[in-house]
Amino acid sequence: AGVPAAARLAGCSRRRFSSLARAEAGDSFLAQLTAARLERAAELLASGRHSVTGTALATGFNDLSHFSHSF
Repeated sequence: AGVPAAARLAGCSRRRFSSLARAEAGDSFLAQLTAARLERAAELLASGRHSVTGTALATGFNDLSHFSHSF
């Protein structure tokens, strides 16, 4: 998931998609995506049924260090 894939789904260029995302939400698409992933990660961790590593991978973070830093 990222800007190129989202732009393709929306049927517009990456630049146009990025502009629309920022205009609509006031932040970049990547920042919005990261916030959504972190929100879901918090839910998974709060359930007590998921490890930190499992949560990171389940929410799209392939690098545990990046996940920990972002969280």
